[in-house]
Amino acid sequence: MNSFKNFFKILVKNWPEKVSCLTLALFLFLFYKISNLEQRYFSVPLRTEASGALTPAAPFLRNVKISLKGEQNEIYPVLEEDIVSFIDLSSFEEEGEYTVPVKTRLSGIAVGIDPLEMIVDPPEVTVKLERKMTKTLPVSVVFTGFPSEGYEFESSAVNPPAVEVTGPRSLIENMTELKTEPVSLAGWNTDFDGSADVITGNELVSLTGLSKVSYRVIINQATSERKFENINFSFLFLNPDFEAESSVENGSLRIIGPDLGLNAWLPPPDLLSVSCTEITEPGEYTLKVQANVPPQFTVLQVDPEEITVTFREKEE
Repeated sequence: MNSFKNFFKILVKNWPEKVSCLTLALFLFLFYKISNLEQRYFSVPLRTEASGALTPAAPFLRNVKISLKGEQNEIYPVLEEDIVSFIDLSSFEEEGEYTVPVKTRLSGIAVGIDPLEMIVDPPEVTVKLERKMTKTLPVSVVFTGFPSEGYEFESSAVNPPAVEVTGPRSLIENMTELKTEPVSLAGWNTDFDGSADVITGNELVSLTGLSKVSYRVIINQATSERKFENINFSFLFLNPDFEAESSVENGSLRIIGPDLGLNAWLPPPDLLSVSCTEITEPGEYTLKVQANVPPQFTVLQVDPEEITVTFREKEE
């Protein structure tokens, strides 16, 4: 019994100093633990969560800075996708500008880390909200470049011809058309098809259905027009005993055809001619003028279309 009393006396002796020492020791231990915690920084996309009829109507902060402080072996395996930052817009019912707190959600390796200190910068953002609106808009394919030499873009078709978009009222009301990412025509000399992403043109507008459309492009040979003038007429199959004299000295010709062939083509001597196969007697005849061109060319105009020719017997 006396030993217990002696122990108690020793325990309570100078107890204020002992409590102070114990508190200081605990404080130093905690300070040591905190000072030895590691710190990591993440730049995390800021998402929006909304179940109501409102949606952001102006650009706002898209990334927030998050710092994690904890023991090294626990926080270094954490990945960026294990941390979700978001603002909840579900509680707002009227259009306007609001300051909304930034919330976080941990998943994966980040769950259950202890101790863990997390700081979000900035802790809140200001967002302008408007009524959400949906609209169906036509889609056109954007083309760049040119087909191979001698070929040209003829037409294109897109499927589906229209897609649905959703976004803030003020933006959707002013939208009349959507375009695709650029599709290159460079080097093509045949028809081709493919698919392309539809571009909304604004990060606040989203596609509610398909994000891609298919297209078909028609490529044709490029055509051009050439005109030949002061062409002498040839008299084909003329009776060797006759000589011919035309009322018109020469004519002209307009044709159209593929660029590559037409530009390299050299016209023959009998480019414009009349057939004399039926001329068996001297006299004056009206004959049709014919153009001697390859089948891939199209005659646009022969001038004149007919000529008057006088046939005489040759003098001995």
